[in-house]
Amino acid sequence: MENGGRLEIAQQMAAHESARTTALHDRRSDEISVDEFERIRI
Repeated sequence: MENGGRLEIAQQMAAHESARTTALHDRRSDEISVDEFERIRI
């Protein structure tokens, strides 16, 4: 999906009955940009 694939196709490839299950494995939004990291002040 990082390369433009669709969730529905990933769902079929993983043999998940629900797209919600496939979405649980979608880690694209877990990446933190350097800009966001630099905003954190401890």
